[in-house]
Amino acid sequence: MAEEYVPLGHSEFSSVINKIRSTQPNVIFSTVVGDSVVALHRQYKAAGLDPEKMPMASLTTSENEVAAMGGEAAAGHFTSAPYFMVHKSPENEKFVEAYKKRWGADKVTHFVSEACYFQTYLFKQAVEKLATSDLTPPNIRDAVKGQEVIAPQGKVRIEPENLHTWLWPKIAQAKSNGQFEILVEAKEWLKPVPYAAYPGQSCTEKGLVEKS
Repeated sequence: MAEEYVPLGHSEFSSVINKIRSTQPNVIFSTVVGDSVVALHRQYKAAGLDPEKMPMASLTTSENEVAAMGGEAAAGHFTSAPYFMVHKSPENEKFVEAYKKRWGADKVTHFVSEACYFQTYLFKQAVEKLATSDLTPPNIRDAVKGQEVIAPQGKVRIEPENLHTWLWPKIAQAKSNGQFEILVEAKEWLKPVPYAAYPGQSCTEKGLVEKS
């Protein structure tokens, strides 16, 4: 196992590609974000590397980045996220239709736009619980605890303990048509356990605290 770090916004991955070629890892876990995702995938494909042998796995490569790089550059690689545009649900059909109507038929939804969408409804529900005189950020934060809504990905809920969201994790593989194929998905929504990698600490509504 090896690690490589590049600056935010990096666009030249020749040295990283050369190391991938020479070490032949079973999988590449990519935490690259933004325009750098596009550059990395395009250079990976241009180098003739094969995702069937050395796929990239990411938490940040969405339909938006795939649209920018082109489906062929993304095909065969994997992303884990709670939402993909191809998810089948009445709520998602409504969301995708409205999104395309507003932004253009060629636009794609993704896990960021979906989160923004359902969070707006959670915010609305929290505000409606309060009197106008009580509309302050701390009060809205308290009012959103336990709020639920049927989102495009499934029913989501704000966990009162840590103010994170119950979600529906999925793993999908990018296809050459610019979309993903969902391979694995949670059968039930999962309670958020943020910052679980920090031993001896737990996340609360007030932030990380030492476990007693």
